[in-house]
Amino acid sequence: MANTVSTTVNSLSLVRFDGNDYSVPVQWAHQPVVVKGYWQEVVLFTQGREVARHRRIWEDEQVCFEPLHYLALLETKPGALDHARPLAGWILPDCFGVLRRRLENERVGDGTREYIRVLRLLEKHSLPKLRRAVEQALAVGAITRDAIAQFLFPREDWRCTVFSLAGHPHGCIAGQDAVAQCAFLSVRLSPPIRRDVIKFLIVEAYGYVVNVAIKLKFAPGIQCRATKWLRCHQKRLRLGSFQATAQRPVTGLVGKKAW
Repeated sequence: MANTVSTTVNSLSLVRFDGNDYSVPVQWAHQPVVVKGYWQEVVLFTQGREVARHRRIWEDEQVCFEPLHYLALLETKPGALDHARPLAGWILPDCFGVLRRRLENERVGDGTREYIRVLRLLEKHSLPKLRRAVEQALAVGAITRDAIAQFLFPREDWRCTVFSLAGHPHGCIAGQDAVAQCAFLSVRLSPPIRRDVIKFLIVEAYGYVVNVAIKLKFAPGIQCRATKWLRCHQKRLRLGSFQATAQRPVTGLVGKKAW
């Protein structure tokens, strides 16, 4: 059975229970809270949701801090990071110290705040997972909070991804039947002609992508370059013979061979 007590969070974001103080996130300061004390832990609730959980202290007049509860406040006052009592004795892996030094050297005046923003990722991710993300970020030189966050989310292997226009009917333009017929006939054509048919299919497929870019209102510069490239190579493929086109390389938007 739990010993349940209703009380209020004080200005230090602490809750008094059974002669000891337990911390809650700073946004709940001065709010009513319900404390449930079990023999092994203390759980705190406010507005019907759990906001903190601590190991129960059986001594008297002790304080149990959770460093994560105070990071939001320290983000607004980064100069207090080294003197904050709730963070005393908080041991982090060595890579965090390296990250802080690099941030403070590269972002003068804002490095400590950015470091605290990185620490706040612990509010949603475990310490081992964040440690791996920090190590990866240090290895590639991407040390901001947003860059480190990218290493915390699973990334699908690009070889397993599929480009799909499902749900975008405006991406389907006239000419799909011709493309399908060419794809079918290319199987029975001789290798030189087959190669040129494949080139034609690529240009047609690129046309679909350009159409989607225009419909979805992508950047005008991208639309313009993509449209010019498409018109140029469609003309070369359709006005000249397949074989004549094959004898000269087709260049892409960045000046490299497209195939």
